[in-house]
Amino acid sequence: MATYRLKEYTLSVKPGEAPGTPEFDDKMLLSNMHWFIRVRWIVILVFIICGITGIVFSDELLGLGFILPVIPLFFMAALLVIINSCFFLISRNMAEENHRKIEANLWIQIVLDLVFVTSLVYFVGSTDTYIPFIYLIHIVISCIFFSKRRSIFIVFIASFFYLTCVILQSGSILHHQTILISNTLDNLQTTVIRFIFALSSVIVWFILWYFISTLSGYVRERDSSLRIANRKLQQADIEKTRQVLITTHDLKAPFAGIESNIGVLKYLHWEELPESCRDLVNKIEVRSKTLRERIKQILNLGNLRTQIDNDIEIGSVSLKKIFDSIIGDIADQILERHIELNTKIIDVEVNSNEEKLRMLFANLVSNAVFYTPENGIIEIEIKELKDEVAVIVKDTGIGIKDEYLDKIFNEYFRTPEAVKFNKMSTGLGLQIVKTIAEQLYLSITVESETDRGTTFTVSIKY
Repeated sequence: MATYRLKEYTLSVKPGEAPGTPEFDDKMLLSNMHWFIRVRWIVILVFIICGITGIVFSDELLGLGFILPVIPLFFMAALLVIINSCFFLISRNMAEENHRKIEANLWIQIVLDLVFVTSLVYFVGSTDTYIPFIYLIHIVISCIFFSKRRSIFIVFIASFFYLTCVILQSGSILHHQTILISNTLDNLQTTVIRFIFALSSVIVWFILWYFISTLSGYVRERDSSLRIANRKLQQADIEKTRQVLITTHDLKAPFAGIESNIGVLKYLHWEELPESCRDLVNKIEVRSKTLRERIKQILNLGNLRTQIDNDIEIGSVSLKKIFDSIIGDIADQILERHIELNTKIIDVEVNSNEEKLRMLFANLVSNAVFYTPENGIIEIEIKELKDEVAVIVKDTGIGIKDEYLDKIFNEYFRTPEAVKFNKMSTGLGLQIVKTIAEQLYLSITVESETDRGTTFTVSIKY
């Protein structure tokens, strides 16, 4: 048995958001926040390894002219474990729509990281080593995460922390720390070199900030142009769909007339027609019904696609009420084909759109009826899970081959077996199901085995 999952649909740009927003969207910011936390665990591990190295290989390091700040490294590692654990717990309960909270969390993480970086720079040697360039990591990250105007604040904060550290050491307010043991320079030379190192580091930071933020700005401008172009294409597609809907709607009347005339012909003159004419009339009738059904599906699909997400009314929906209505509509077909219908429908309510859910489940149940042979079995079940409701529609029909399972939601796609079994199939039913699932943020799982049946499971979040 093969399984295919139509994943829950998510938006990279929220409805109503202006195209070309210069910042990352909430989903990306939340991902960046999680990335920061993961990287911090690696930093903690590096601190611990360096501290252990300073204890185990202390004599060897002294011979090389180094002495590692073991106690400060362990202390910073322990403090980072506590802080990072707090960030991790906060991030687990943070939703994507909390843009301000996500951004504030990122800013707090960056500023706290700069405090720890300054502490590391102080203990390793703020002007005796190249450790100050570690600030560049956060400067580069800020240029990527934030706009050019906001990222400059990170450069100023890093500069303030670092220069304050150097000034406090130069004024003997803080004891000068370094991992280097030998120092043959006199006090004046040492002070001058320290300031040269400090100022050169700050100059490099600003140069890097200018180039990286400029490049990031170009990328954002390009992204903005693409979003605007995409929005125009969407509008053009909506207009095209609207024209198709108008034309399709105009075709309803002719086909209704054809079916009506066929009904009159059968009622008044059926016995007078020769057998060859009867076969021809029956073919015309079947074809008319198929085209009428296709027109109906095209109109439904077109109306769904032209509806903006913000216009979808969301409210409390009774799934039992929906299925009672659907089962009532197909009762005659089930009796006619001697299909056994088993239901386990509980009275549960979800927060969604009743009309769209009714259309989605009506298509799934209709498919189960259409593709299940006579004397087959259809099962409908609703389950309440921890954080979602699962609606299961199972049949003992013709099934779907493995190679077609990931294509069944494509527009106008029909398997060869489906075409033979149900000539009235339009190939649009599951495309309608997919469109509604995307609009209502549902996920659908399909399990199928040839000649054994198909199971659709629709998951609705609470």
